[in-house]
Amino acid sequence: MLVYSFVHVAELFVRNMLWPAAGDNTFRDFERSYEIGFLAFVWPGLALGFASLASSDRARRNLFGIAVLVPIVALCVTVYVFKSEIRFRIPFDPLLCVVACCGWMAGARLVRSVYITFKRARPRSS
Repeated sequence: MLVYSFVHVAELFVRNMLWPAAGDNTFRDFERSYEIGFLAFVWPGLALGFASLASSDRARRNLFGIAVLVPIVALCVTVYVFKSEIRFRIPFDPLLCVVACCGWMAGARLVRSVYITFKRARPRSS
């Protein structure tokens, strides 16, 4: 039972539709589109955001990371203990979007620094 509870945490983001979607095809299509968009744009940002907030070396940013990550971890623990429903995640969507934006910014900084490093290392031909 405890191993299956990890499925509930995953169902916060995938395969868990709101109530009206069960009977209305139009809403079901909208819900599926939202889920695909959420997975495509928010998940990569969340992965980068969690990594950048957890590994931050500055004290001020580290406090921000703790303040942001603790409610999300509490949400996952709550859903692990109780049955998952998407209504548990909905109040946290703005917070998840903030973490995703931090992640996309960290990813952009990483790509920019790698680009600048390769640009400087490349010998110039005359």
